Amino acid sequence: MTERRKDVSELWGRACSHLKELLHPNIYSRWIDVITPRSIEDNNLTLGVDNDFYQTWLEDNYLDLIKKAVESVSGFEPNIYFSINPQSQTQEQSSEARAPPQRREEASRVVPINKRAIGFPVNDKRSTFDNFVVGPSNDFAHGAALAVAQNPVKEYNPLFIYGPSGLGKTHLAKAIGHHFLQNSGKTVLYSAAEGFGNEYVIGLKEKNLENFRKKFRKAGLLIIDDVQFLGNKTKFCEEFFHTFNALLLNGGQLVMTSDRPPSEIDGLEGRLISRLESGLVADIMPPELETRAGIIREKAAQRGSPVSEEAATYIAGNIRYNIRRLEGALNRVTAYEKLTSRPATGDRLKTLLRDTIDEEPSLTPEIISSTVADYYGVRVSDLKGKCRERRIARPRQIAMYLCDRLTEDTQGVIGTYFEKTHATVNHAYKLINKLTAEDKPLHRDLDNITRKLLGQESGAYRKKVTSN
Repeated sequence: MTERRKDVSELWGRACSHLKELLHPNIYSRWIDVITPRSIEDNNLTLGVDNDFYQTWLEDNYLDLIKKAVESVSGFEPNIYFSINPQSQTQEQSSEARAPPQRREEASRVVPINKRAIGFPVNDKRSTFDNFVVGPSNDFAHGAALAVAQNPVKEYNPLFIYGPSGLGKTHLAKAIGHHFLQNSGKTVLYSAAEGFGNEYVIGLKEKNLENFRKKFRKAGLLIIDDVQFLGNKTKFCEEFFHTFNALLLNGGQLVMTSDRPPSEIDGLEGRLISRLESGLVADIMPPELETRAGIIREKAAQRGSPVSEEAATYIAGNIRYNIRRLEGALNRVTAYEKLTSRPATGDRLKTLLRDTIDEEPSLTPEIISSTVADYYGVRVSDLKGKCRERRIARPRQIAMYLCDRLTEDTQGVIGTYFEKTHATVNHAYKLINKLTAEDKPLHRDLDNITRKLLGQESGAYRKKVTSN
């Protein structure tokens, strides 16, 4: 082995150590471990791969990452070229990189992030994983989003995140987009479902659907917000179905958000519902008190405007079901303190946030049990009674579970309302929480009831009568 060969092998080995820390083991094994260091001339590093498929994929997806890894361990900015490994040592000594010099320069040139972001708010630095406060109500959706960001296409494609308005669905979708732009050379296309429909109509009118389809089907990451807009729009759904299939065939990742799961979006064909559910469907619930308090502290820290513990506690305790409203309340408090140079405390704090708090649903065990009873076609007295028949016992357990999730009452207080013990409420919570992961009809019922309680049913809620 020549000294030059030793140099390139040693350099590539250090770069690989760096890449191992950044990439999922499966990704590293599949795409990086197969690379052979070939030669280095000045700042030009040539890497060998077995075929043109590897070459094209690496140039399109990992070139920027490899370049940064080499730069971090070498101290110089390299030009990276890929060549096809020859079949013999003789060919190896005489072969050259497949791409001509001009093509090589283009391949190693980093495309600026803003040119790879289509409709995506690159400057929205608030919607990142670092700024997302994780709690029991959203840890599943957060984990799924992070897995997709770190391992696109291979993990959960498509990813469908749903939940009531204002709980962080779009934040997670954009966080995936930011991570993708920083770690991939591909494009990120962000669009509301309504925007997708409008562009389709324009394409039809201008007889230029080809450009529309090229735009949406060639993206490395396609984020569609508020997918429920597609409900009962047959032509849009048909086009979206074909866009979905083409995107996946082209190696793209699809991320969607909605206020309800695919099966609850009115007017969707079964085949589209099946495709939307083929990856991973993850929901977000209203945040718990601790999570809400954490969100307030995180938002205040981002602004560099500390909020008093009294104000943080008051906001978190009174605004429970909408993070946007939580943030709006914080904005009002910090603006007041900045403009008046006085702290927002006591009665002033209550007056300042009165309108915002009035917008919040006022949920109590009485309201929740009445809504659950109405949904299942039973009586509230049945939920508080001793009947153990499944048609009564399961709605009772659901009502207790929702009281625990959506109110600040302790399990003891909830038990007193239902004329049951603290242990009974605790059992009901654990049981329903476990069953939601495996029982789709139950999960759908919980979602419908929650939207009804939060005033966000949007036509999806349907009264369900349970027969004897």
